[in-house]
Amino acid sequence: MDVVFHVTLNKRARFGRVEVIGLPRKEAAPLEHGLSSSRPRLKGASLKSGKPYDAKRLEAATRFVRDYLGRDDRLASRVRLRQPQYDPETNRADVTFEVALGPTVVVRVVGARLSKRTLRKLIPIYEENAFDQDLVAEGQRNLVSYYQSKGYFDVKVNPQMEDEPSDVSVVYRIDRESKHRVTSVKTAGDRKSDESDLKDQVVVEEGRFFSRGKFSQDLVNRSVDNLTAFYRDAGFADVKVEPEVVDHEPRVDVTFKITEGEQMLVDSLRVEGNNTQTVTTLAPEGLKLKPCQPYSRSRLDQDRNQIVANYMKRGYLSVDFKSTVKRLRTIRIALR
Repeated sequence: MDVVFHVTLNKRARFGRVEVIGLPRKEAAPLEHGLSSSRPRLKGASLKSGKPYDAKRLEAATRFVRDYLGRDDRLASRVRLRQPQYDPETNRADVTFEVALGPTVVVRVVGARLSKRTLRKLIPIYEENAFDQDLVAEGQRNLVSYYQSKGYFDVKVNPQMEDEPSDVSVVYRIDRESKHRVTSVKTAGDRKSDESDLKDQVVVEEGRFFSRGKFSQDLVNRSVDNLTAFYRDAGFADVKVEPEVVDHEPRVDVTFKITEGEQMLVDSLRVEGNNTQTVTTLAPEGLKLKPCQPYSRSRLDQDRNQIVANYMKRGYLSVDFKSTVKRLRTIRIALR
């Protein structure tokens, strides 16, 4: 049975009246006027009456209203776009934004100097235009990483909150302690990997002539993740990477202790079910998994993506890929 939809577009609708409700009139009026000014136009959020109706422009305008309230520290406000009201006689759609004002959220830093621009960049309350405990904690972690990157490796950041019915105050108390310097960054325990390849995975940096180096808990964690991923891709599925930070006040030594475990190699590999296409056609650049080469899940996923993509290019839209892996000696890939 064939189904045919006949569509008559007629004229494209245009924006009509733009209204903001939920705010005192003296606050709503400048916001309504602002939505048709040049400022939102630069962000694709202008809603000038008479202009062609555009759903993407409405999404941008909703973000503009939320950001507009955020500039006045109304960071916990909710903005909802009501269903536009279309008038077929005028071919215009009236737009209404419903605002539920939240408390004023004021964020301060005590114990250190920080520009307002940097504070807004580090505290996710501003970016999310929302307020909750998770965002406060994320801001704490961001401040710790920021000051650690400046050499204050022992910095302490304690957030305090005071709630009132119409006002929330968040104070981050910062104790920077003294500056430190990274004097050495090493890896230990690695046996089968090139030292230069391992250094490429480490984002903690030693100090140089005019630099104290780069160190933070975030950089340490990223280095551990990078080293772990590097080893697993090389076939070391059980690798363990443990960071050791020794503080000699003010010198800091960082060592990543690596326990490789057993390397998994491909003993044999078979591709089954490819009755109409050769492996060379499905993987013109070759498979990542090969006999006597390291086995890893990431390499298997790359081969899967390559094979499925090339089948789909050739019109096999329902291709199904299944892999079977037997640890210790044999690795087989079955394709159906």
